[in-house]
Amino acid sequence: MTKAPASVLVVMPTWVGDAALATPLIEALHEQYPDARKDFLIKPYLRGLLDDAPWLGDVFETARGRAFWSLRARLARRRYDWGILLPNSMRPALLLFMAGVRRRVGYARNGRSPLLTDRLGFPDTKGRTVPFRMVDFYGAIGTRLGLTPPDRTGLRLYVRDEIRERAGRLLRDSGVTGSAPVVGLNPGAKYGSSKLWPVESFARTGDALAGKLQAQIVVMAGPGEDELAAEIVARMNARAVAIPSAKVDLEMLKGVLSRLDLLVTNDTGPRHIAAALGIPTVALFGPTHALWGDSGFEQSVDLSIEVDCGPCMQRTCPLHHHKCMNLLEPAAAIAAAERLLRRDA
Repeated sequence: MTKAPASVLVVMPTWVGDAALATPLIEALHEQYPDARKDFLIKPYLRGLLDDAPWLGDVFETARGRAFWSLRARLARRRYDWGILLPNSMRPALLLFMAGVRRRVGYARNGRSPLLTDRLGFPDTKGRTVPFRMVDFYGAIGTRLGLTPPDRTGLRLYVRDEIRERAGRLLRDSGVTGSAPVVGLNPGAKYGSSKLWPVESFARTGDALAGKLQAQIVVMAGPGEDELAAEIVARMNARAVAIPSAKVDLEMLKGVLSRLDLLVTNDTGPRHIAAALGIPTVALFGPTHALWGDSGFEQSVDLSIEVDCGPCMQRTCPLHHHKCMNLLEPAAAIAAAERLLRRDA
């Protein structure tokens, strides 16, 4: 039988969506070892994603240069029993090795195998882009540690009442009353322009849902995406509001998403946050395969069309026609949104 750890350091993935997809593993760890201290090493911008979770211990931010050595000393003083490496990069594996973490488990990638005590083989794709579920990819680390997955499926994030109330005030101040279904449109994607559904398609979807279901439309904007959100609002015939990105950090984003009845979104981080909060989602796919982010969330509809050039996994369309997104009709998103809203009601 595996000896229960007194302390665990979890190195979180870089991307917001991947971090949300790692939460089933963390939930399983907490369920099996509730008394173990669980600390996290993260990119600075991820802090708000983890806040309010019952398993959250101390949080350390990744560091380089002289700060790396200071961080190594701080971690060494903790004498961690386990280190869980979710990203596949060399630097965090070296850090945990130098900090004396007793058991270090992760995938044997990028030459870091000698730094790990437990090495998992990366899925053999034979040089091809073969999709696999990231939830299972992280879950295999839990299996190596002897964890039993939770009974329920899906992702899990937490929002304290104060943040929900602040998000409610922000929406009310923007004119969203809550007297009708509130639908969020999320038109951005940090990955690259290849993931972007056309602005006109978002506007047509918002107009249809406002007209058919009297939905109130909220257009979300991440950093650098305010002009994109404003363009959708300008193109819509129905009234819509854009929430300025300056007012929504990652913690407040959880609060705003928790207030929605539905999110229509590109394949990007807020999609997974919404799923982790139980908010029905319509997700739009072009260059990426839906299987990567499949979390088992039953109130999600994934939409895509078959094209001869995809899914290409490129950040920008290499053929410059972007037909995987341009030919994805708003009618499909509207129908899926109607089904989810009526089922939820």
